[in-house]
Amino acid sequence: MTDVEGNWEYFNVLVERSPVVSWAEGGTRLQLAAGGYFVHGGDSPDKGPGDIRVVSAMVQLKMKHPDRVFLILGNRDINKLRFGSELAAGADTSKVDVFWDAKHMPYTAWLEEHKAEAGTMSALKWMLDKTMGCQTTFATRRAELGVLRGQAAGDVSDGDVLESFKQSVDPGSANPWMLRYIQLGQLMLVLGDIVFVHGAISESALGFVPGKPARCPDLLSWCTELNAWCSSEVRHYARSHGDPALGTSKRAADDLLTYGVPVPPGHEYFGKTVIYNDGFVKKGDYVIPDTATQDFLVAAGVHRACVGHIPRYGRYFPVCLFVSVCLCVSRISINACCLHAQIRKSTR
Repeated sequence: MTDVEGNWEYFNVLVERSPVVSWAEGGTRLQLAAGGYFVHGGDSPDKGPGDIRVVSAMVQLKMKHPDRVFLILGNRDINKLRFGSELAAGADTSKVDVFWDAKHMPYTAWLEEHKAEAGTMSALKWMLDKTMGCQTTFATRRAELGVLRGQAAGDVSDGDVLESFKQSVDPGSANPWMLRYIQLGQLMLVLGDIVFVHGAISESALGFVPGKPARCPDLLSWCTELNAWCSSEVRHYARSHGDPALGTSKRAADDLLTYGVPVPPGHEYFGKTVIYNDGFVKKGDYVIPDTATQDFLVAAGVHRACVGHIPRYGRYFPVCLFVSVCLCVSRISINACCLHAQIRKSTR
């Protein structure tokens, strides 16, 4: 499954239909079927009142079955690391550079529009509303905290909501559930003849690992190196958590945060990430991967790709079949849809 985005009801429907995962212990923990594998394609939180429960359930399952449960990192997962620096004491939100969105509303303009005072609370609300695509997430977090505490949502204060966001990625907090997902997650997974990423793979991205002078020559070394780099960035975040973002200084895990946003043309990461990449979809439909990408993947024995980011067909993993696997060009989209339909049918 992929892109659950905190939708607790939807998550429960998927679990109910799945032959691989089910609820145990009265619906408080997930269990994995014998011989089964579970992959979540990223973007676990943000759009529903179930962020804490959805993410925690998957984290618990991963910790119990580390070799058969895999958590792919999406943009909505990685960007939560911004809280560690941008909500830290002394952070200057007015200097945060939202370089990936030229049309965003600046923090100072947001304060004026909402007649709000500068501070951590305003910083969080601005971040969610204007830089993360989370216009409803403050309210849905309040609702979820109410459910978890057995309270009415109206009894949950703004301060409680703020602390929930901060503690979710604070390595020193009692339950840094979001940070744990990121720590256990990876950017790429090769499982049998399938490669999993959140966005897509294209020629411009092949073998690219930030900070590496040369590109990886094959898929398996790229997968290993890219995931190792990601893990090093997350470790850096844990060491640097609480250092304020002051505009000119780099945030904790700044390179990973940059890797997870839609950088503009001209940026060194443009077209080179597996998160913001449309190499498998054009104008809402599947397309044949470029020849270089096909050759690169097939050389590693990979014939299929599972991706998320733009949820389609009920938000199960869209599946792209490569033309190199004896598929006619004119049938590639049809086959992708047919395989997807089979996946949906098998989980009912």
